[in-house]
Amino acid sequence: MSSGERRDSPLPPCVLCSDPPLCRLVTARLEVRLRLSWLAFVVLFMGACGSQGSGFVHGERLELPSCDELDVARTYQPFEMDLTFMSLLRDKNVMTITFSPTPRIWPVPDSLIITVDDMEGLLDELENEGSAERSVDGPGVGVALSLASSCPKNTAALRATHGTIRFDELGFRKGDPVRATLDFDLIDMRDGTQIGDLFDAEVNFLVEVGSPAQPFSDPAATPH
Repeated sequence: MSSGERRDSPLPPCVLCSDPPLCRLVTARLEVRLRLSWLAFVVLFMGACGSQGSGFVHGERLELPSCDELDVARTYQPFEMDLTFMSLLRDKNVMTITFSPTPRIWPVPDSLIITVDDMEGLLDELENEGSAERSVDGPGVGVALSLASSCPKNTAALRATHGTIRFDELGFRKGDPVRATLDFDLIDMRDGTQIGDLFDAEVNFLVEVGSPAQPFSDPAATPH
């Protein structure tokens, strides 16, 4: 390749013309079009990834046996996590709702995970009573906290206990709201030790079917 040719040209060598000024003009125009196309894609992508809602998890104390390194403890006083993304998966009468600070799939983000094992019963109560409250220790609902991103070496299995979750709205179709408040402590499921005190959380989101963290959309949740 001669010194006059550009090594970063988007045109293959066989397309480069014999007239250098004309070749430079064609190359410059193509580069502008490629950049504009990429900018349009970024704007479209950002628009499609608009805000689903917001939420938070707050705790007065969280003591982990490991965090950045194995067997090197870390204590949060307080613990704070903002939530900006929700993934909802439904399988018949079971619902798994995951809230996280980011929509990325990998590296695995921190998450607040709520499982509902009696979705129909919960929805009936919401329709009749306007809200539905459950114990996080009782049947039908489970709450867990994952710190896969901020504490990658964490070995504790964090599950909520001694608290409640109240749903004010719960849907599974696109555009449906999911709104709930929680209060709980956290235990390490391996031995039952309480390692998190006085947690509260609040979520207020809209369901987005087929989101990046939900690769398989629920046919029943797709509006017709």
